[in-house]
Amino acid sequence: MGTSETMDGTGKVKTVSVEQRARAPAAQRLAGWGLVAVSFTNVAIAYAVVFSFPVFLPVLVGEFHASRGTVAAAFSWAMLIIGISSIAVGPALDRWGPRLVFIAGAVALAAGMGVAAVAPSVWILYLGFGLGGGVGASLLGWVAHGALLGRAKLASPTTAIAVAFGGMGVGPLVMAPIAQRLIMTAGWRWALALMGAAACVAVVALNVRFHPPGSPAAAPGEGGGSAAAAWQMAGLKTALRTWPFWIYFLAFLTIGTGMFSVVGHQVAYVVDRGFAPLFAASVFGVTQVLSGVGRVIFGVVADRVGRAVALATSFAMSIAGIGCLLMVRDAGAVGFLYAFVALFGISFGARGPILVGMSAGHFGGPAFGTIYGAISLAHGLGTALGPWAAGVLFDQTGSYRVTFGLATVSLALACAMTLTVLRLPRPSGIPS
Repeated sequence: MGTSETMDGTGKVKTVSVEQRARAPAAQRLAGWGLVAVSFTNVAIAYAVVFSFPVFLPVLVGEFHASRGTVAAAFSWAMLIIGISSIAVGPALDRWGPRLVFIAGAVALAAGMGVAAVAPSVWILYLGFGLGGGVGASLLGWVAHGALLGRAKLASPTTAIAVAFGGMGVGPLVMAPIAQRLIMTAGWRWALALMGAAACVAVVALNVRFHPPGSPAAAPGEGGGSAAAAWQMAGLKTALRTWPFWIYFLAFLTIGTGMFSVVGHQVAYVVDRGFAPLFAASVFGVTQVLSGVGRVIFGVVADRVGRAVALATSFAMSIAGIGCLLMVRDAGAVGFLYAFVALFGISFGARGPILVGMSAGHFGGPAFGTIYGAISLAHGLGTALGPWAAGVLFDQTGSYRVTFGLATVSLALACAMTLTVLRLPRPSGIPS
């Protein structure tokens, strides 16, 4: 058996067999996909709970005797909190480690659903679902895992991130019909409470011993601190002075606004057209699971064909899907509804993994988590604005036609911006 000598981190020479050296890449790949699996599950659980809100929207409107805009604002608050708190997610991972961050997210999610379940008014619903749900989803969601995976050494990074983000689709697919049945059998209050408690138990069990191999995130007492924070803030200040940062910021804003003005109201829209609530909830769930499929498909396309083709195609599909939804005038137009589910669902999350990879190319390094969190603030703002504005416009006009038309304009602008930033070089001065 052949051997070779190598030097370890302490300067000592040690003997490594050829077989051990050959097994190292395989072990690294296995560890990388293990990180992807944990990320997938965490994201699936968080989004299963928070993205169940469209299923609750019709019953909450009746419960609180409020307009759709007023009730939908709870979902908007959750999206806004996800965006605002995303700035702190990267530094939190580096300072306290992913295990504590993810468990804290589970506790926040359960507490938020518990408060929402006993809400006597829509304002307490905002506090529970909006604040608690938003913080929980931020600590467990795509921003946190995008930061981890964006810095990990993965053979096919866009594909790996796409698989992990696929949990954003699988979670709502599983939860949407369950939530609807819980509402029908136990009431919406018990449904929220049970969802939050189950999510907390599952996340704690999964992450209580979790420490991603090769992750820069340190456990408490093992690094980080003021020096790391100063390094990250220096990288963020440099990024703020570059064109790519602000183009990403505006693109994330318009993507969030355009997509979530549709997502937040699609169940109510389908029910308005004469479909049964359980069917409408199932349509929403299928749309979300197809988003997981789309993330993988477009991740592979981006890695093998090119990001420009993947981005342009995904935006075109989203716009076409919204057009099909507008053609659903009554329960007889089921063909257009299925076309919407396919086009909008597959393209819904397709851009997320691609944009993580693109932004890592521009800003990757020890400050990436902080920079990516700052960019993600725009997505939170957009996803908050979309559902709220859609509800207000519906209350004023009695229709979603203006809302969905504005959504297509937002997506067209986002397409132009992402294709533009794709051609820009990495800014100088960003630590790598």
